[in-house]
Amino acid sequence: MKRVTISDIARSLNLSRNTVSKVLNNSATVAEETAIKVIKKAIELGYPKLKPELIEKVRSSRENKKVAILVKAALSEFWIDIINGISNELGKYGYSLFYNYISDEDEKNLIVPLNITNHEVDGLIVLSVFEKEYMEKIKEYKLPTVYYDAPLYADLEELQGDVIFTECEDGVYKLTKLLIEKGYSPIGFIGDITYCKSIYERWLGFEKALKESGLDVQKEYCITEHVPFRYYVQEEVDMGLKKMKRLPRAFVCANDDIAIFAMRYLKEKGYKIPQDIAIVGFDNLKRSVLVDPPLTTVNIDKEILGRRLAQAIVRRIENNIPIFETVRLSTQIIIRSSC
Repeated sequence: MKRVTISDIARSLNLSRNTVSKVLNNSATVAEETAIKVIKKAIELGYPKLKPELIEKVRSSRENKKVAILVKAALSEFWIDIINGISNELGKYGYSLFYNYISDEDEKNLIVPLNITNHEVDGLIVLSVFEKEYMEKIKEYKLPTVYYDAPLYADLEELQGDVIFTECEDGVYKLTKLLIEKGYSPIGFIGDITYCKSIYERWLGFEKALKESGLDVQKEYCITEHVPFRYYVQEEVDMGLKKMKRLPRAFVCANDDIAIFAMRYLKEKGYKIPQDIAIVGFDNLKRSVLVDPPLTTVNIDKEILGRRLAQAIVRRIENNIPIFETVRLSTQIIIRSSC
């Protein structure tokens, strides 16, 4: 990645290099409004030599703004890492963060957190995928909003906010091709493909890899129907596997949680992984390397994802931009012993 320079900052703001240099050297000869603009741009671009006192100048120059996070009540390692990234990045801009954990009951009864209904926050980051009625209720408050992922049913334009995805289809496509090249067949899929766009895109990657290899998607080896907890609990994965008359030679799982649940069930039934059945996941949770055997997966850099969500909400709060963005962050395959 190219190192950010004073010239880059000057060019992006249409200012002279000399003016930017004075600001970054904490000179008092530049107008306060211009200085703040330069420092904010330096933070945004990732200028590496920014002095702590300049960051503090930005923080003290504005009323402390607040961002609310909406996330399902059941927090996991995945969400915690993302929220840490959000918090760390928002701190650079002098923003405070509210954590709102929404229970299933709150969602069902359309109960919105008080910091939103009382207009105590300036923007909203929606991390979890909520039911349509709850999403519509949140939109009534007309807050600048950034979403991570989106419901399968959603028209992105109607969400009225920026949407950040991680690349899903290509990662699962490559994982499935890897299994095919290693001679695993038939191959099944586990995941609730009705849940959200990212899970459905993982299913599309699975389908694409099979079809390009001249193989059919064999539904009898796939567990894809809607279930209440979307296979994020051991019991639902167990139930899906118990119903199978025959097991495939490999499973592509929509995430690492599902993959670990499947490994646990199959090992209890006496199957060896990957000798009898190979398993791959998605997300690269910390425990994916601790299971036996370590899990082949797709890495999402959750800290960077959190920082990108924070940058997006700051941009949306501080700029009246009528056009909404859809962003995709890259992922990387990590091959371990489970296949």
